[in-house]
Amino acid sequence: MKFILTLSISLCSHIILAQTKTNTETVNKSKVPVHKNETKRIDEQGEMKTYFMVFLVKGDKRDQDSATAAQIQSQHLEHLTKMWHEGKMDIAGPFLDEDDTRGVCVYNVKTIEEAKSLAESDPAVKSGRLKVVVRPWMSMKGASLK
Repeated sequence: MKFILTLSISLCSHIILAQTKTNTETVNKSKVPVHKNETKRIDEQGEMKTYFMVFLVKGDKRDQDSATAAQIQSQHLEHLTKMWHEGKMDIAGPFLDEDDTRGVCVYNVKTIEEAKSLAESDPAVKSGRLKVVVRPWMSMKGASLK
């Protein structure tokens, strides 16, 4: 009886691993461009789209007095709200730990240059309190957090 149970578990494990490998190969074979903001259909998974992840990192100029820092933060939030209302950014938020990477935004624009330009126009970036790292990122078109 133990032998049959062990054999059944082993067989199920191999089937699951084979299916996982097949699914991964199917996605990899689709050759979706990474750096172009194009959408492509990937089998039954749906349409993929390139977005731009903007990581907000501590800048070199963080020695402002508290009133100035608060004003910059207010302008930073206004900038993010504007980007969201204009449909250029889909989501943003701060990280909750004390790491140098302070927050992240997902820009929904056509090019990495546009994403960089918009991110660098943020008052917190212009003041030197933050700097940005922009990376192309692909996800399902229209995907949302739940």
